[in-house]
Amino acid sequence: MKYTLQQYLQSHIADRRYSDEPAHLPGMKIYQNKFGWKDYLLGNNLIYSHRETTYDMSVFPERLHSHPFFEMDIYISGMISYISDNQEIIPVRGSVLLFPPQVMHTAHLSEKSKYERYVFYFTPQFFYAFGADLLPLLSKMKTACLEILPEAQGMFYYYLNKIQYISETRTDETVLAMNACILQFFVLLSEKGRQNSKSVYHLPQNIVQIKSYIDDNLQTISTVGEISAHFHYSREYLSRLFRQYYNINISEYITRQKISAAKKALESGSRVTEAFQLSGYHTMSSFISAFKKFVNMTPSEYRKRISDT
Repeated sequence: MKYTLQQYLQSHIADRRYSDEPAHLPGMKIYQNKFGWKDYLLGNNLIYSHRETTYDMSVFPERLHSHPFFEMDIYISGMISYISDNQEIIPVRGSVLLFPPQVMHTAHLSEKSKYERYVFYFTPQFFYAFGADLLPLLSKMKTACLEILPEAQGMFYYYLNKIQYISETRTDETVLAMNACILQFFVLLSEKGRQNSKSVYHLPQNIVQIKSYIDDNLQTISTVGEISAHFHYSREYLSRLFRQYYNINISEYITRQKISAAKKALESGSRVTEAFQLSGYHTMSSFISAFKKFVNMTPSEYRKRISDT
């Protein structure tokens, strides 16, 4: 089965992240997120949104996660850093963060602030539909932090503002105009974007080793105690250290990774029993219970929804 962004949005609808049924224009659906922004689905292969949200430490919803599609964030403001590929990225206004498919990443909030960013989720098929291959700059399968050359920054912000302006119109030309402007914006990134290594820092070695150990032994690890014993840390210290960087409890991370492995299997057409075996759970009942808790539906329901979309 080919995963589409419609399926991603359907999972968020099931998770009650959207307040209403989407509005429709020919070729586009508009979803109202419960945090205040709108997600615009263009066809099945690109989602655009402009997000301005004031968060404090108690309500920041970001967790370490990955997608089966590209995510590109254009950072504008907020006391935010990004964690990905064993790196911490501290952005400046206009930084372009690119997260390839299946790469784990999260945003990290250091204090209460208004977090503003432009977000694009897309698959390579978005470009194929217009007779173009995925732009070379965006085809590298690793996290990238880009900056725009000074002479192109005026056009960079012009395109961002124009995309947002067009998204708020409701005419027969809206979808065509958005697609055209977004393509121009990506061409600008390809021609005038460059790597910004000054904003990228390596995570401490011990936190990298902990995460790698979990990922490498996911099917056999059952408790946080097993990990703390391996590294000779107390369970409390290990949990605090992991959450400090990844915005997620270590036990929740283990569960999410197991469920993620099962979801990937179901999305590729595997049966529920095969997804169960890949998840690392010891019993089918515990697998179904955990899956339903994190996905809001059983594995068989999820598989059917993916098949029907």
